Parts: sequence; C-alpha cells; structure tokens
Amino acid sequence: MAGCLKSLLFQFAEHAYEIPNLESLYLNHSGRIPPIPKLLKTLKETLQTFHGAYVVIDALDECSKGDKLFSALKIMCKWKSRALSILVTSKDKPEGRKNLEPRANKDVSLENSTVVHYIGKFVFRTHQEDTRLG
Repeated sequence: MAGCLKSLLFQFAEHAYEIPNLESLYLNHSGRIPPIPKLLKTLKETLQTFHGAYVVIDALDECSKGDKLFSALKIMCKWKSRALSILVTSKDKPEGRKNLEPRANKDVSLENSTVVHYIGKFVFRTHQEDTRLG
C-alpha cells in the first residue's frame, strides 16, 4: 500500500510546480518508504498545487491489500478537493461496492451488450490498423 502511495506521489511530483516537503520526507526516513499517514499528507499537499489531478486505479478487486487501499481512498475522498478526480475500476463484488458506495457518485456497468459491442469494434479496428499487432 505504501508503495502505491509512493508511486502516486512521485508521478505527481514529476509534474508539480512546487513539491511541498518531499525532500524532508525522504531525508527523515533515510531513503525508506515513509509511513502511510505521512505519504498521504505529502500527497495531499502536492495535489493542492494542481488545478486538476486524476488518480486512476484499475482492477481494485485484484489488489492484495485492497482493504488498506480502500482506507487510503476514503481519506483522499474526505479531502474534498475540487482538483482531484478518482476513477476506480473493479469487478462488481459486494465487499467492493460496500467500501465504495458512500463515496462513489457514478457507477458504470461494463456488463451490457452496448459496451461489449463497442469494445469489440475498438479491438477489431485497432488490430486492423496497428501493423505491430498483425
């Protein structure tokens, strides 16, 4: 979980105009991954320098530390940042829905014929147009 937050922090830090406390965070922990609360605090401070930021987490249901990730996502949602948008994909499982329900404001099911048809057309067209896939 800490590794995921560290990765997010560094991805945003690459594009941030200002990176609050990142150097001191690194130095205070002797190059080791800092505790999750400190990573979240620094991530929040870094995101506040953006006008728009997107976090995309794909296949949340496949995450081995899903409970910890849910906890971090809940904290991030409580920030109520207008600049932060979070997109999470997951199989529709009761435990995942229970954890996301109060926070989610849009639920899109990919299990319908229109979506399956569109994805099929996209894959077919991409396969036809991309010579590396032939």
